Amino acid sequence: LLGAGAGVFLCASVCCFGLATVLCWSHYMQRSGVYLFPRCGRRIASLLLWVYCAMMAVGACHASELVWQLADLAIGSMTLINLYFLWKNRREIARVSRV
Repeated sequence: LLGAGAGVFLCASVCCFGLATVLCWSHYMQRSGVYLFPRCGRRIASLLLWVYCAMMAVGACHASELVWQLADLAIGSMTLINLYFLWKNRREIARVSRV
């Protein structure tokens, strides 16, 4: 239906999407680290970039089951951190959200 070039176009599109996702999440993680630890600045950004690259190597070299378990662990950890800060700031959130 779409012709012979559809497979090539789809493959290139998926590769571009994957590359953009990796680059954007890396940048987002570095900026978040600098924001959370302003005194460390470039050192924390560099450290986080090394950790990110190491995790990319783990994801590329190990079985997908391990990668999904690590991803679930990371999401669970982020959820617990977010819940803690929501609980800690509950009064301010209630004050600001009153209409």
